Amino acid sequence: MAVDTIPPHVTAYVGGENDLDCCLYALWRDGQLLVLQAPPVLSAHEDLTNFDTASIERSTSEFRFGLEKIAALVHKLDFNRANWAYLTTRTNGSFNVIYKNKSLHPMISPGNLLAPLVEESEIITTKFISCEQRQGLWNGIEVDIMIGWNDQWMKLVGREIEGHRCLRGLDLTFEVLGHVTRDGQIIGIMTESATGRMVEYPDRAAVYDAITKVQSRGLVYSVQESNIMIVDGKVRLLSLASIRKIRSGEDHATAVNRFHWDALRKLFEKLFQYPNFMPPPQCIRQQTIKILAPIPPLNKPLATNPASNPLFKIFVFASASSSLVRKGSARQPITSRALEHYHTFHAQQHGQRSLTHSRRHGITPYTRHAPRSRHHPPSVGLLLCSPASDTSSETDSCVSL
Repeated sequence: MAVDTIPPHVTAYVGGENDLDCCLYALWRDGQLLVLQAPPVLSAHEDLTNFDTASIERSTSEFRFGLEKIAALVHKLDFNRANWAYLTTRTNGSFNVIYKNKSLHPMISPGNLLAPLVEESEIITTKFISCEQRQGLWNGIEVDIMIGWNDQWMKLVGREIEGHRCLRGLDLTFEVLGHVTRDGQIIGIMTESATGRMVEYPDRAAVYDAITKVQSRGLVYSVQESNIMIVDGKVRLLSLASIRKIRSGEDHATAVNRFHWDALRKLFEKLFQYPNFMPPPQCIRQQTIKILAPIPPLNKPLATNPASNPLFKIFVFASASSSLVRKGSARQPITSRALEHYHTFHAQQHGQRSLTHSRRHGITPYTRHAPRSRHHPPSVGLLLCSPASDTSSETDSCVSL
């Protein structure tokens, strides 16, 4: 389920990083962000420069599998304990979450502020473009927010702030309204909402004039059709993290021709033939956010034949054990594997040779059952949950078949 906003008391996945050293999953609940760090899914011999299609597919599948593990634990996550947590696997194959506050690398000193400090809790997030790029309301004003939620994005936010500082006084940027803080640390930048339209061919003269102003300060800027907006006839530059000073010893003419004049020529040649199809920031939709539905607690005894009881729902309890699959093979979705073992169990109990009985009850497997391996026994079970009862108390919601 992809959404722009997140309802109250709901946990959602708002972004992540699938890196060589670890996997990061950013979760959001009631205005609080919790980052879960898991072991990397890439092998030591794999790297981003030698990726093939099979490695990319396996890496993506493993990363999504990690998110499914988290979904099984979502009702136990405590967002008040820390801003960071580590997802580990116990010796019995179950999952464990270890909380630990993490201080991200500072990106700006208090003496170099462009605007007042604004506590993150004062901003109402109305839309996630990504975990780091958000839109919201502050004191009734529509704002854009860029947040550093890990070390990589903290550095980029620092560069964005530096870009605003370099262009200060040129009337080429959206106004900086505040530096976003969390627990006393600056973690982001808040600007006025980037309303307006994207650059088109008739804006050619105004854009050339704007880039000339940037160049006059010994700076180069990455010109892109997605980085330049027009607001009330004025040029507004986005992605200011791409701004940098011309380095000492770097040929000035070569740098400006590469970053500015060649880039502008190609940009407007393209816009002369076609309109700018890049959407403005306020129109960009979020495709990453996914609601993580909590697994309800087991409040009633298990039925002997759950498939015949419409009050029961089947949920998945997944194991992070590495024995689930052979190394290098692609994982099937948790739901598929869990249902396969349920169907096999059910057929064995009733002497059936097929899954006809289960299908009759509306439970259809996704794939055929894979025989159990003596060396790789599956560690997947089924979680059976019934509707909440006023008289029953909450118990552990994990019951493996």
